[in-house]
Formats: sequence, structure tokens, C-alpha cells
Amino acid sequence: PQEFFGKFTYAGSHDAAELAVKNKTVDAAADNDITYPKMLAKGLITRESNCILAESSPLPGSPLVYRGDLPKKLKAEIKEAVLNAHKHIQVTGYGSLSHYVAIAPKDYQVVRDMVKELGLKKEQLK
Repeated sequence: PQEFFGKFTYAGSHDAAELAVKNKTVDAAADNDITYPKMLAKGLITRESNCILAESSPLPGSPLVYRGDLPKKLKAEIKEAVLNAHKHIQVTGYGSLSHYVAIAPKDYQVVRDMVKELGLKKEQLK
């Protein structure tokens, strides 16, 4: 990004990134598929002020985790409760969320591939 756009900065949040584009503080920003339509619907940005340049393939969402040193039985109970929560309550979260699904490390390979392609180092991912 630095070679194409010049300056590269961290806006602080997806909302702030969209507003920085609208206010012409930056030329482009990275966002997600939740914030952009939410801000359009609220009238905070317009399709004219903030145009989509490109969209990636879907990326896996943020994981839910538990401590590795928990007893095996407790881990299984937590996993079962989370994966079946939608049967007992309306699951909510950031964006539209109907239920949780189990994932495996391979599900995040697309992210590892992206990090490798961008040449990012571990310390840059914090």
C-alpha cells in the first residue's frame, strides 16, 4: 500500500477509516462488510464519497477461545454450549449473526497466506 498510496496510517477503527475517506484525510481505507453498509444506512457516508474499490473473498470471523489449561471436560461443555446457543437464545454480535460454528486451524489459512503475500512480520500483526 505504501508504494501505491504513499502514506500509510492506522485510523483506529473501521468507522474512523470510512470517515477519513469521506473527509478526504486519506485516499483509501480498508473496511469490512458490516461497517460500510451500516454507515451508508445511517447517512454517515454516501456511495459517492466512499466508493468500493475491491472486495476480497470472505475472511473467517473473529474466533471465540478458551484457556488451553482448562480441564478437557469443561472445554467440551463450553464448546457444546456455544455451538448450541442458537437453540435457546437469539445469538447476537457485531453484524448479523445466527449461530456459531466450529472451526479448524485450516479455516484461517487464507489469512496466513495473505500475511505471507504482504511480507508482514509477526511483530507487525499486533
